[in-house]
Amino acid sequence: MPTVTIPNLLGYDLQLVDQNTFNNVLEDNRETLLQIFIRGNPFRGNAGFNETAKNSYHELLKKSIVKGLIIYGSPYILDWFTTEISLDLPWVFSYGQMAESQGMACQKLFNLSTAELREISQNLGDVFI
Repeated sequence: MPTVTIPNLLGYDLQLVDQNTFNNVLEDNRETLLQIFIRGNPFRGNAGFNETAKNSYHELLKKSIVKGLIIYGSPYILDWFTTEISLDLPWVFSYGQMAESQGMACQKLFNLSTAELREISQNLGDVFI
């Protein structure tokens, strides 16, 4: 999974979070690369993005520990985040959530050349989560 392995090779620690463990992140002050995997549903006005989630993300962004943002899947979620993030926070959006999309998003966010991405990818090996 490029979304895990590429940031890890660049010094980020993995922390998997869901709605039940989000408060743990709010109590942590480590610099964070926030990656969100969510599917949108245009027929449900909020695309599955409820007020509790919005409040939690708002609190996290307010702490200024988020150093980059990648959103996979839903442009509806992107719309909300673009009103919340600072202008200097780098972010990437991808409709796809598959490994190739993850690699491309990380390449763009971390400004990796194709050669650098290829070198990192060769060092990844198999990762099971």
